[in-house]
Amino acid sequence: MTNIIQHPAIVHYMARFDEEAKVIGAARRLELREEIESHLTDALETSATTEAIAVVLDQLGTPAEIISQELDSAPAGQPRVAATTVADPAGRILLLAIAGVAVVWLLLSATPFVFALSAPLPTWLLTTCAAVIVVSVSALVVSIRRLRRK
Repeated sequence: MTNIIQHPAIVHYMARFDEEAKVIGAARRLELREEIESHLTDALETSATTEAIAVVLDQLGTPAEIISQELDSAPAGQPRVAATTVADPAGRILLLAIAGVAVVWLLLSATPFVFALSAPLPTWLLTTCAAVIVVSVSALVVSIRRLRRK
């Protein structure tokens, strides 16, 4: 084999890396991939055995561990997930549904406050509606933030 990177064990490892690395930016993902390939090329001879490759890959760590370290070392203020990540259509639909339900609940729970202006309402009703408003606004804000990120 002329290039150690073409060994089936390394090809499999790099495919796992590519799958795990989808959560980081494309530029950093490519940079990490090149670093891993360079390390493997330097650490292994062209005629390395499968056992030797397994040892080096084990020392390198799993792709999930590498990505986890990368995410943990991201500078403060920098998003942990790439802004260019392609959104899952089902996830986008779910977030839109959550935002829609939050708006409906927000409007419904605000209605008693309008009626309270003209007639006294029980405190428990107003307290419950206030709690629903807080939860609805929170759900709406979180949904919008996540939709913007995707």
